[in-house]
Amino acid sequence: MKKFIGIFFIFNLTTTLGQTLSYTATASYNYVTCTGSGLNCSTSYINYSFSGASGQDQILNSSNPTITKVYSNIPLAGSYTFSSSGCYCLYNNGTVQVLPVPSSGTQSIGNLIQNNNANLLLSGCFGNAFFSGFKPNNVSVQNLGSTSTVCAGEQLNMVALPAGYPPEAYNWQYSIDNQVTWVTVPKKMINGISTNNTTTSNFTIYDIFGADHINHFGSIYFRIGYTGRPFSASSIKINYSPCAPLVTNVDFVGPKCNGDGIQKLDIYFKDPLDASKNESLYQLYVRETTNNTGIIKTTPFMLVSDVSYSSISKVYSYTNFSSFSSLENGREYEIIYQAQVKHPTNTNPAIKILKGFLVGSNPFRYREPDPLKFEIKKADNPKCPDDFVEVAISVEGGTGDYKFYVDGNEKTNPKPIKEVDEYYHIRGLVPTDINSIKVMDENNCIEKTL
Repeated sequence: MKKFIGIFFIFNLTTTLGQTLSYTATASYNYVTCTGSGLNCSTSYINYSFSGASGQDQILNSSNPTITKVYSNIPLAGSYTFSSSGCYCLYNNGTVQVLPVPSSGTQSIGNLIQNNNANLLLSGCFGNAFFSGFKPNNVSVQNLGSTSTVCAGEQLNMVALPAGYPPEAYNWQYSIDNQVTWVTVPKKMINGISTNNTTTSNFTIYDIFGADHINHFGSIYFRIGYTGRPFSASSIKINYSPCAPLVTNVDFVGPKCNGDGIQKLDIYFKDPLDASKNESLYQLYVRETTNNTGIIKTTPFMLVSDVSYSSISKVYSYTNFSSFSSLENGREYEIIYQAQVKHPTNTNPAIKILKGFLVGSNPFRYREPDPLKFEIKKADNPKCPDDFVEVAISVEGGTGDYKFYVDGNEKTNPKPIKEVDEYYHIRGLVPTDINSIKVMDENNCIEKTL
């Protein structure tokens, strides 16, 4: 006598004519030995019937404990019901007893898509039957952007196809470890629009990571599906970039004289700030480059408020150099900066998205001239009446050629030069005169006394 369990799936079909969307799912029956007084239920039969398709009677016993059948063309419905009409047990005396234990379970399609295991779980005389692995068929994702690069503050432009599945079918996920681990995009409402469970990507990288987004520049992958269950056949790789305005040149002019301030620091950008995104500089730094030897010092801070900017010239001119007092002579520095833009969907103007740190081109070396010092080493008395006086001067420091002045007039004919005794000589001084001698370098720096 053949024993069998009838397993039936009942679903509420959509009535849309010409519907081509469908699901794939798996029906399973797990054998469990049934014990009881006088019962011998070590063998049973199961017949699958779903969506008009019937599987052959299949035997379940301890050596064949699980039977599964994959249905790959399940029509769309708002909910599905998995039911069992009961079971049959064989007594030891050979008679068959019908044990009517009818049971059924109904789940919405949203729950079935989201939850992979033990959906529509039923318990019967011989074990457990369940329906699992609901997956929308033929889902794909496309990048509608002109390039694969997405700038900080920009909304991604991806779409999942085809449309028509319930929202739970469009679960966006991302991977930052080359598709090893997949994480669901946080679902939140921005201006009444959901960032997930939609066919379109209504989110930015900032919406995913918040302020930490600046630590994720590089490759990020996106797909539709759930952990362990990708729905889209492939993923989309985007290159997340700060896309801050690029610095093309740094025009640095150091101190003219020892003890003076920096003369100029102009930062040239390739493009003006993007007014449509309310783009602005958030912070600027000067930091030592790795070309310096020894310990790389802490970077002095540059206040953005001390920067003047013209969108026409695309030049940022820094004006307050008092914070540069810690720059060290002879060491190389570079500009590092960060821009910010308004949030593309949040109407609150205070919500800004910080872009990544970028390093400006053309590092510069801070050089402060050595202090100019001079000393009159000797003055020769005249050997004869009406002879002139000659003085020898030691000079060091400063920049370039030296200029010598006597009573405010520069000595140019002849111009004093360093002679074999390592001194500069001024000749032709009248011995009875009281002269004022001044030395300057090519930048007109003079000796400074404390």
